[in-house]
Amino acid sequence: VEARKIMLRAVLLALCALVARAQMGMDGLPKKPKPQPIDSDVKYIRCQTCELMVARALEQVNTAVKLEKPKPQQKRRFDSSSNLGGLESTVEDVVTSICSSEDPQGKWMSEYDIVKRDRALKLENQVNDDVVGGHCKRECRTIEKACAGVLEAVDEDLPELLLEAAKTKKSAGGLAPR
Repeated sequence: VEARKIMLRAVLLALCALVARAQMGMDGLPKKPKPQPIDSDVKYIRCQTCELMVARALEQVNTAVKLEKPKPQQKRRFDSSSNLGGLESTVEDVVTSICSSEDPQGKWMSEYDIVKRDRALKLENQVNDDVVGGHCKRECRTIEKACAGVLEAVDEDLPELLLEAAKTKKSAGGLAPR
């Protein structure tokens, strides 16, 4: 009976530890909720966010194209309807994570602040020689939300356009009509 009580206490203690760990981060501190985006600013930064997002995505796709080893041409009996080559999954990964500030592809958002210039909101790069990107807070979440909204509208065409632009060495501005 005594051993059973000790075992029950040990199980309860382990259960409490699991619950506490789930509520705490790895460092033992409580997890902070993610800051909420500033919804009223999204419509004002949407265009510039789109330009920056496409430019960053194209940089990443250009890097992937350069790193791809040329494959020997084989005769094909039937041509594939997709001309994306072996980079499809890489480009898809870039596109799906470019608007997530927590992914490496989306870290670019932490480099920008939303500033008011005259009567307009602008995204300004805060990174220079001695300053690196900041922590992602409300402004970053706002840029993230604007980026996700833009990406939702062009999600189907963007991977193919990015890869085509990278292979033909086009700039981000020449990707598609606005």
